[in-house]
Amino acid sequence: MILLLCSCKVQGKELITEEDFDFKESTRLLEDSGYKDIPLEEWMESLLKGQIVEVLKDMGMVLKSRTIDDFFEVRKLMLNLLLILILSALFSNFVNVFENHGVSDTAFYICYISVAAVIATMFDRVCLMASDFFHLMIGYFSTMIPTYFATVSITGQASAMGFYQMILVVMGIMQYLFFKVFLPLIKIYLAVGLVNNISEEDLLSKMCLLLKKMIVKGNRFLVGTVMGLHVLEGMILPALDGSKNTLVYKVANTIPGVGNGLESYTGILFGSVNLIKNTFGGIIVVVIIIICGVPYIKMQLYHFMMQFLIAAIQPVADQRMINGIQVACDSIGMLAGVIAAVALLFIVSIVIIGISTGMIR
Repeated sequence: MILLLCSCKVQGKELITEEDFDFKESTRLLEDSGYKDIPLEEWMESLLKGQIVEVLKDMGMVLKSRTIDDFFEVRKLMLNLLLILILSALFSNFVNVFENHGVSDTAFYICYISVAAVIATMFDRVCLMASDFFHLMIGYFSTMIPTYFATVSITGQASAMGFYQMILVVMGIMQYLFFKVFLPLIKIYLAVGLVNNISEEDLLSKMCLLLKKMIVKGNRFLVGTVMGLHVLEGMILPALDGSKNTLVYKVANTIPGVGNGLESYTGILFGSVNLIKNTFGGIIVVVIIIICGVPYIKMQLYHFMMQFLIAAIQPVADQRMINGIQVACDSIGMLAGVIAAVALLFIVSIVIIGISTGMIR
């Protein structure tokens, strides 16, 4: 630390600038995933100049351009679903006039299978969006955090090492839980719910309730545990680095010719590092919001349109049809909740690291 401080040249120049960061790998990854309108370097310069509103406007334009086209696809699927529900209601109400209920049941099964096929197609598309989101999130975060923690290590090596190891562990755990636990459980919940509503008897509702509780409670437990670990690290590691740095400064102050300029050097060093570090962290958070916001908004669009469809068709449709579509709504809602939780964990990690390491002196 003493050699670093003593070798710093601050003659009209910042110790660390935005030019020291390479966005090529991250930009290439985003472009390959279809996000060609995310100028990382321009946003970095804008944030350094305090032009936060401009960055937020650009972020809103990206979200709008990436989600507006899906509205027409969702509308097409909803119209197909609405047509099937109307035909089902007509068949059921018309055949019920006669004494032969077998024809009515057959018509219901045909329409219900058609509805289930549309729901399965739509949910498969939603699962694909979630999988693409998670792969992109892990890839983007993996390309950005080495550079980010390089700035953190200047102020605190213990903090950088501890937080970096925790981030890697969290990424591995979340990847395993998403693909091996949450996503399969949500698919099972949808399948069990659709099967349960085929018959008039309620046979599998408790199983659906159990699966739903497992998904929701597991998601909350993951968020709470990871946030708690980050808070614990944020309390201990920066204090450890601060105590080491304090000892170094006290020893350096006793050296003739160094102690007088040490305070000014450290002030410029830490000010420059914290500015660039927090700006770089802000870029990471902004892109995470975009990467998460696109599939999340699309899923909420599916969810809202299906809820609207349920409200519109409920007076005339069979209750089992309504329950089956409601199961699909709940499945999409839980998947959107998992996506939001993953993005929240990454954002909170960056925020906690930035705040806790910014207090190291």
